Amino acid sequence: MRTMTIQRILDGTKYNISLTDQEMERAFRIRKSNYLKEDFSTAIRSTIGSDFFTPEDIEQFPEILEWLADRFEILEDSNMDHNSLLELSLSQLDRAAVTPEFFAKMAVLSPALCNGDVVSVSECEEKCEKYYRCSCVASANDRSRAWETLGSLVSMHQKGICTCSDTETCKAADYLSGRIRFPEFFHAAAEVLKEAG
Repeated sequence: MRTMTIQRILDGTKYNISLTDQEMERAFRIRKSNYLKEDFSTAIRSTIGSDFFTPEDIEQFPEILEWLADRFEILEDSNMDHNSLLELSLSQLDRAAVTPEFFAKMAVLSPALCNGDVVSVSECEEKCEKYYRCSCVASANDRSRAWETLGSLVSMHQKGICTCSDTETCKAADYLSGRIRFPEFFHAAAEVLKEAG
């Protein structure tokens, strides 16, 4: 296994830090993800925009960024420039964001805040080695259940078995029509879960 050594001077003391190929690959992916996050935030603020999500939503819900990054990587091999790929990824996000399948995917991508780092649940399990009692994983599971609830609400609305009436619309209808923004829809799902106990 190859390693790369980086020299750093901290408080006048020289430190040699060795990184394995795996660590360098992980650092590269983190950096690429950060650049993509900035690019998607800029694209959403620009004329491209998103019908359902704001840059703040992407910061608040990092699983959306993961979905966009996955979509970007799938499309990356096509013969398109970077900005066109961003635009195409965002347009696919808007098309997907009205389907129950999208919310099911977000449930799987729900991150855990593990020792200050945003990681996947599986990474948290590896890091903590106590996944069966880790509060970070429990919190991620709560978030995952909220995403699943959103998918159920959208599915029920689309099948006509929701709480919509002549005088009142359900939260899924409000979200799909743009009457409420995504964070309000997400917090509505959290309320549904609280009520369910």
